Amino acid sequence: MCSMLCMQIIGILLFTEMVDRGNNYEYIRPGLSILRTQDGPTCLFNAIGYTTDLAWPGVWIDADSYADDYESQLLVPVGYDWSPRAITALELFKNRGVKAICKDGNEIRVRIAGYKCHAPMIHERVFHMIESGANLMGTFAVRPKEFANLGDRIYELDTPFQPNERPASHIVTFVGHGKKNGRPYLVFLNTHGSEFGTLGLGRVYFDQVFQDPREEHKGFRFISVIAGAHPTQAAKRRRRHTTRTQEEQRRKTPY
Repeated sequence: MCSMLCMQIIGILLFTEMVDRGNNYEYIRPGLSILRTQDGPTCLFNAIGYTTDLAWPGVWIDADSYADDYESQLLVPVGYDWSPRAITALELFKNRGVKAICKDGNEIRVRIAGYKCHAPMIHERVFHMIESGANLMGTFAVRPKEFANLGDRIYELDTPFQPNERPASHIVTFVGHGKKNGRPYLVFLNTHGSEFGTLGLGRVYFDQVFQDPREEHKGFRFISVIAGAHPTQAAKRRRRHTTRTQEEQRRKTPY
């Protein structure tokens, strides 16, 4: 009871910081990245790629190479792995890095600073994070055929999955939010190219996004990716540090 009351109070405080846009509106953050088109079951790697595309302009994560690295680490194809996929992929990105292509065509290997799996949140909190520039991902259940023909509709499962129906899930990066007749929804960058939804943007009702409270299922929550410094800026700092260190060493070395 106390935790629910606290969440409601936080929601009220956050909501007062934001513009009251009424029961029918839509907000989309500026500076969106180039749309991605996934090849096979690689929505996770493209969704993570979107978070760093937004944080690191001019650096493009190679999602196919990322998926290959993931499969090499687990020794099984994507779709046959039993690990918490999102967590495993993010740990790989953080600890080993993944291939990226810079706008000048050079290939580099980059790492993220970290990530955070959030405990269940109310929609006001999530809306506030998006407007504050958080690179936020989330997962929801889909029926591929009805989802592929989304158009400008806001997605939700029409009926629950049947016992003989295998659930499918889709992970995306959220870049906006809105309300339709007072019901909150999220706007996401999809990984099926510009033909999907409205010029590549999709929408899903907030209550459809997984927020599993169990710690062992924390990959099925909202996850924010902490990209860290822009890789090219970090490389320049490393070069300056190396040059300065070499110069100091040269001065200390007797002739």
